Amino acid sequence: MDHRSFHLAAVHELVAGGTGFTPVLWGELSGLPLSDLLSVLAHGRQTGLLLVRGRDASERALGVVKGQVTWAASSATDERDIREVGFGLVRLHHGQFTLIRTPEGVLPEGEGESATELLLEGMRRLDEETRRAGTGRAAS
Repeated sequence: MDHRSFHLAAVHELVAGGTGFTPVLWGELSGLPLSDLLSVLAHGRQTGLLLVRGRDASERALGVVKGQVTWAASSATDERDIREVGFGLVRLHHGQFTLIRTPEGVLPEGEGESATELLLEGMRRLDEETRRAGTGRAAS
């Protein structure tokens, strides 16, 4: 899976006509959990485009610049910002991912969300959702 086989229009707009997009890591989420992958990106201050396709055919993408998530897109209509896309990713346990090295200047730089904080927030929300489901209360 690479950016050409991804269906999200936002990804195609980001990479439109560009060259130098190189897949550097890919695999199955069941073999390398997203939490581990985000941790590597954050601690290594990596830059790239992370594409994830869930088993349910949902697609999510994160743009990471020096360990900061500065851009996000999702096929899920309720995931409109970086935190929501991050939470959607944390909930996935099965699917495929590809990390693509991007040419300099393609991804927006500046203030973003720390990949580590995004991961921790997503895990906290997942835990809260699981607890609510266990007590019979609907998740909000």
